[in-house]
Amino acid sequence: MKVLHNGEEVEVAEDTILFDFLRKIGYRRVMVKLNGQQIPASKFKETVLADGDEIIAKRISGGG
Repeated sequence: MKVLHNGEEVEVAEDTILFDFLRKIGYRRVMVKLNGQQIPASKFKETVLADGDEIIAKRISGGG
């Protein structure tokens, strides 16, 4: 199936979990919107992606 990740079409397996998708791409600390709704990190492991989902992911950086 296909999802959009930051505007780019990406092929993923059916039943892909958001957490696994983010790890595969290399994200560790990240803010995610899925189809326009922000997803808290506590829900990453239980959120299953669906064909056509739009994922916007932004790295979180600390500063001081």
